[in-house]
Amino acid sequence: MKKQIKRNLACLMAVITLVVSIQTSAVPVVAEEEQVYSGYGLGSSESPYVIENAGQMNEVRNDLSAYYVLENDIDLSGYEDWTPIGDDENAFTGHFNGNGHIIYNVKIKGSKNFNELNKTVEHLGVFGCIRDAEIQNLGVENASYDVTYYNSGNSYCFLHLGGIAGSIDNSKISQSYFRGNIRGYAGERVYVRSGGIASSVINSSEISNCYTDADTNISGLPVNAMISGIAAWMENSTIDKCYILGSMLGAMKDSPTYLAGFCASGTNGKVNNCVFALSGFKSTSSKVLKNEIGNFITQSENISVVADSPDVSDKTTYTGRGWDFDSIWNMKGSYPILQIFKGADNKFLSHSQSVQDLDMVTYILYNKKTFGGLLYGDSRLKVNGANAIVGDKTYTIDENQISFLDTVAKKYNQKN
Repeated sequence: MKKQIKRNLACLMAVITLVVSIQTSAVPVVAEEEQVYSGYGLGSSESPYVIENAGQMNEVRNDLSAYYVLENDIDLSGYEDWTPIGDDENAFTGHFNGNGHIIYNVKIKGSKNFNELNKTVEHLGVFGCIRDAEIQNLGVENASYDVTYYNSGNSYCFLHLGGIAGSIDNSKISQSYFRGNIRGYAGERVYVRSGGIASSVINSSEISNCYTDADTNISGLPVNAMISGIAAWMENSTIDKCYILGSMLGAMKDSPTYLAGFCASGTNGKVNNCVFALSGFKSTSSKVLKNEIGNFITQSENISVVADSPDVSDKTTYTGRGWDFDSIWNMKGSYPILQIFKGADNKFLSHSQSVQDLDMVTYILYNKKTFGGLLYGDSRLKVNGANAIVGDKTYTIDENQISFLDTVAKKYNQKN
């Protein structure tokens, strides 16, 4: 009897094991979902992803449609060549709130060939291309963009360089600023566009309550070049209550160059209530269209050109154009700063690329002079003010000493 009971129990356990086995095998194996963001937050408007460090800033590209907010200042010096967030095919479509924090030390550099990249368009900036998106309350400081783009193919290509974003489409950038240097060399069959905030601004986009404090130098043999303190190309869009500092140089010999304070070129663009305070504003091209405000814009109201004038530090220059000094701007030192940047100071760039410096660069480029065997553009040759520096040797020029530079260059070239 006991043996029979044991046999029955053994059979029952076998049946149970079989049933459990069948049920288990019927349950699909679900792969663990890949983690998109390492920080906290849900990426929604109510609970945005919170960015606390450079690694998390780099993760923004993993979810281009999410909401983000900076918790701290971010140092991107660990990235030798920053890859912009979003491109023409996969644009950033989310919302980025800098929250009064600053991204420091972003570097974009290198020499690239459109044909080898299999691209016809490149968007460079902290963000590459943004579409149906918004960026606000973001500072970018000590940025260094120094790129060369060639095109060995037969098609024409576009290089967009923007301080904050390469291109913005039906998007907004507000209460933000850019401080740094933008250098770009474009080869043949390349159109180059450079803007202190964004290169291309289209489809009802808006840039408002922003400023740039930058030295821009665009050179090469492009099809044409558009260079501006805010937006290179603007279409059906608006720039409002912005100001620009620094210098701009279009160092092309024959390429058509469009140089302007706020909008280099475009169609149906509006520039209102802005202040121009550049210290250097020059093109070496024999074909240049130059305007302190903008070229081909349909509206420009209440613009003040106050370069090298005490008016640039006069608060009424701005309040007279409707600037809000109650909740958006402060007059701190020589220029307005944005209130939301509580830790910000008034340490604006010294702008070593003065007008005299532009003459120096131009002379080296277009008279093909070398210093220590180095042409301008070689990282070992430095241009600072009126000086060309190679190693521990410094060569100085002013506008009345071109013949001196001729002599120095000839003697130095003979030694090399």
